[in-house]
Amino acid sequence: MKAGKIYANIPKGEDPASVTLERGIELVAAKMAGAAALILRKFEGSELQILDGRYGPYITDGKKNANLPKDKKPEEITLEECAKLIEDAPAKKKGPKRGGFRKKK
Repeated sequence: MKAGKIYANIPKGEDPASVTLERGIELVAAKMAGAAALILRKFEGSELQILDGRYGPYITDGKKNANLPKDKKPEEITLEECAKLIEDAPAKKKGPKRGGFRKKK
């Protein structure tokens, strides 16, 4: 099920054809509440956020991620420090090149 950019899963026991509008709204609201719980800190007037990830807290601007230093807590770090860490973070790696159509010789 999709609402805007958010995808919510229908539980296995439920029939997708029998999901009502109210039930769909409940599923999407539950998904959004789970995503909001991962946000540890937001900076006003900036896209930067500190999120709770699988391997600990990290900083993101939506495009690039940077690890939070071990000696810093999410409450202690400033916006300027976050911006510097994002700027210094390496760019995301490109995925492997997929094979495509090959011309015959």
